[in-house]
Amino acid sequence: MATFRDGKEREWTIRLDGPSILRVREESDERFLLNDDVEPNTATRLAADPALLCHVIFLLCQKQREERSVSLDEFYEEVIGCGDTLAAAGDALEAALANFSHPRKRVFITAIAEKQRAVENLAMEQALAKIQDPALEEKIKLAIDAQIDAALNRLIQRPNVTDLLDLSE
Repeated sequence: MATFRDGKEREWTIRLDGPSILRVREESDERFLLNDDVEPNTATRLAADPALLCHVIFLLCQKQREERSVSLDEFYEEVIGCGDTLAAAGDALEAALANFSHPRKRVFITAIAEKQRAVENLAMEQALAKIQDPALEEKIKLAIDAQIDAALNRLIQRPNVTDLLDLSE
């Protein structure tokens, strides 16, 4: 089962089936799990649009929310209201998508998702290393100095207003 925990440590299960997919298509994303061999596919759209991701998760957890008497506001605040819980819910949705797929494709889908996460983590680590490199600050200072010097040179090269007015006459 694909599950995640919210800010109050309640466990939520995301399960895909025909009726839940149709509900998402009718109320949120008419292309949900439809023609996913064409970009932008469902995963791409959900990754690019956090509001869409929140609404899809809301729809997929709607029955649980009603059973637990969790208000709409509380659901959005506690269940998907911060980056950590939204990321966990997104991971659970990803697992539910894999679980809903044909068993032969499931291994492939899971392997692609794991590789994607590994590549994203590597890219983040490399970007963070560059940002934290002390040499970067020096390069930025040099670039700022060069821009200041260029601006000052442009000012210096402008003709002086008093030179334009021939005051000797």
